[in-house]
Amino acid sequence: MKEKRNKTGNVPNLRFKGFEGEWGIKKLGEVAEIKTGNKDTQNKVNSGKYPFYVRSNNVERINSYSFDGEAILTSGDGVGVGKNFHYIDGRFDFHQRVYSLRKFKEGYSGKYIYYAFSEKFYNRVIKLSAKNSVDSVRMDMIADMEIFFPSILEQQEVASFLTLIDERIDTQSKIIENLETLIKGLYQKTFNQRKEGFESVPLGSICIISKGKQINSSELSKVGKYYVMNGGVLPSGYHFKYNTEANIISISEGGNSCGYVQYNETRFWSGGHCYTLNGVNSNIRNKYLYYYLKASENDIMKLRVGSGLPNIQKKSLDGFQVLVPSIEEQEKIIAILDSLSNKLRQCHS
Repeated sequence: MKEKRNKTGNVPNLRFKGFEGEWGIKKLGEVAEIKTGNKDTQNKVNSGKYPFYVRSNNVERINSYSFDGEAILTSGDGVGVGKNFHYIDGRFDFHQRVYSLRKFKEGYSGKYIYYAFSEKFYNRVIKLSAKNSVDSVRMDMIADMEIFFPSILEQQEVASFLTLIDERIDTQSKIIENLETLIKGLYQKTFNQRKEGFESVPLGSICIISKGKQINSSELSKVGKYYVMNGGVLPSGYHFKYNTEANIISISEGGNSCGYVQYNETRFWSGGHCYTLNGVNSNIRNKYLYYYLKASENDIMKLRVGSGLPNIQKKSLDGFQVLVPSIEEQEKIIAILDSLSNKLRQCHS
């Protein structure tokens, strides 16, 4: 790729060698057919034959298909608006509130459109929404969205490059996920081997469990000083303010990842679907409590209630039993598990 500065015209500053000239602009409705599905979530079939796209990053299964070909799919409403995108080339079916971009016109790469659309669409939805929190997408939000297009050969070059990066990220993510599973197992083994003489106490008796404060999605940014934890494994975005100090344990309260335990080494914003553990008793090391809860994550997730988007009630978390040894034993366990965690951190970096 080469970089050159351009003062006029629709010419990118960074592009692959051998390509020249300005990029054109087209609305998505001019280069693709845009449709919603006709299925509901209840139509899903476990181990079904075809992918079934619903309003989520998760892909369900179904035994019917309504389209066979290249397509891009995104949520039309719900918490995934502007945040989840799927690309497929094959048979699939999709929810009545999921949009499908398909039947791309000659000279336009579906994979290129997928990358351009998924990168820019959330900001467009935020800009066009009259509400503080975005919860739905109108057809024209997609159809009238303008995208810069180079020649079809350059589109394919860009798409191939980004696909290669995605594949490498996926491979690395799977390696890290396997390591995390292994280390979590070692956490559990450490506690099982050393739990003789541990006292069992309810979590609510050794700390203050607090729920965070919801923040409008319009206030979030992709970069910022403080990350926002709002019930997920990853930050929901960033904010210029914080409401929680550093070195605090958080537990996801709702959604598909509720029960996820995290140790936050920096100040952050705790959202409406995030519990924080404050004021931990002086006879319990904060890092020990984190490691114990992380090793017990599967048991914490069993506290989930509700269908659809599950949640964990505060009273259930208050009563969750924690095994507490002496301070000396806690510090030995911290030293062992810190060493394992540092090895995992090196894999992330």
